Amino acid sequence: MRKMFENIHLLTWNYEDHDFDSLSVFPDSRCFYDGSWALPEGVVSLLYLATCNRVEIYLQADDKVKKSITREELLIFLKDSPVSKQVENIPPVCKHGSQAVRHLFQVSSGLRSMALGETQITGQVKRDIERAKQNNFLSPLLENIAKKALETQKTIRNQTEVGKSPISLLTLMEKEIEAESGRACAFENKAVAIGGTGDMSSKIFKHLVNKGVKKITVFRNNIKRELPEEFKALYVKYTSGKNIEVTFAAWDDLYNKNFKEAPNWEIFVTATHSEKSVITKENILEMRKDNYLNENAYVVDLGIPPNVEVTEGNEQNDKTINLQTLLKQSERNLALRRYHQQQAMPLIEKAIHAFWMDQIYRHHPEVITTALDGAAKDRDKEWETLLSGPLKNITEKQKRVLIDYFKKQERKALRLHKEIFIEMLVTGNHSSISSDSH
Repeated sequence: MRKMFENIHLLTWNYEDHDFDSLSVFPDSRCFYDGSWALPEGVVSLLYLATCNRVEIYLQADDKVKKSITREELLIFLKDSPVSKQVENIPPVCKHGSQAVRHLFQVSSGLRSMALGETQITGQVKRDIERAKQNNFLSPLLENIAKKALETQKTIRNQTEVGKSPISLLTLMEKEIEAESGRACAFENKAVAIGGTGDMSSKIFKHLVNKGVKKITVFRNNIKRELPEEFKALYVKYTSGKNIEVTFAAWDDLYNKNFKEAPNWEIFVTATHSEKSVITKENILEMRKDNYLNENAYVVDLGIPPNVEVTEGNEQNDKTINLQTLLKQSERNLALRRYHQQQAMPLIEKAIHAFWMDQIYRHHPEVITTALDGAAKDRDKEWETLLSGPLKNITEKQKRVLIDYFKKQERKALRLHKEIFIEMLVTGNHSSISSDSH
């Protein structure tokens, strides 16, 4: 297995090892695959994943590149990429071979997410795989590894407690509000504000509508510009024939108070793409004073870079919540995170070993052919013995039925042999599984 994955390398910048300011300078996958550059010489595949709490580059080198490659040598491959400046100034964590593959499986299953087991990561991984594929950055091997990782996350959610109580940044947000305010989050029939219409804002929109929100103000830089496809689809789905009022407004409308009446928002959640803050401390104070925000409302900043200005002393007093706040809440659940990881890791190991065996069978079909030929010879001998003895008087139809039965049993025995072999491999590697929890 080591040989199959020896050319796979990982460069990762994530909330566990880097601060959010560092993550904020990286582009999303749409900007990364902008057509301005191609795979560098020595690289046959590259997958770029970008979410609000991690940026990862999975790189497959060709066979000519030496196996024990250093971090500095990996970064040379990215010197002409859209993240050349970022990778030069912010050192990544590196993993190689099966450790890099294992990490991708963990990320796809939400085991590495700030909100343990969150399901949003699955959609983000699918999105970035598709973008890499569309730009011819994916080799068959890395694409199949990524697909197997997504397939495995379903197994983990079905067979462990990770999937029993789905968590996301938005549910963490609600828990934080409840912890600070001492009251339940109740958005039903309330008015809310959302900053931005990107991927994260789309998830916020969907979440709040499902919570019963009836009135939403969405802030954009340019309200005349076409809505992004994902947000537009949700907007059409949730407003067509339903009693939900959605108003689009420019950020200047907020600053200049261009509203006929005070909206009295229950919550203001922002996740827009902006290099500098779009809401200041003064904005928040004025919104409360003018009843744009009601007295119990929270301002939640899920943007990278931060959308809401953070100054000393205003984090709690102004009822603002940001990713750093949610990270602290996530860290408080560290024991639960480790427990869920221990549940899921054997399933990941089995999936990786199954993938390895499938690849061997695919590229070396003689392994299967030899096994089936041997089984066929044994069957023929047994069949001759039976036909000359207890089954000599059966009909031709009965013979065909029995032959089909024997063939099915052979296939079943082969699958069982594979499962037993994988179980032996995983059990034998159990100590290494536990040691690679980070």
